[in-house]
Amino acid sequence: MTWKSATMRQYLFRSQQRGVPVPVASWDGRSNLYTEAQLKERLVAWALVAGLDPAEARA
Repeated sequence: MTWKSATMRQYLFRSQQRGVPVPVASWDGRSNLYTEAQLKERLVAWALVAGLDPAEARA
């Protein structure tokens, strides 16, 4: 992602407050790594909490 780490932390924190599950990341000693499947699942969960159609959120 092109976000700075502070931006990503803020989005993850807000997601947790809103009840969107945050995937468990792999730590490589420098960065948290997420699989494509984990990010897609999170996007669907976020869309449902936001009241959006998950199919449209993937576009």
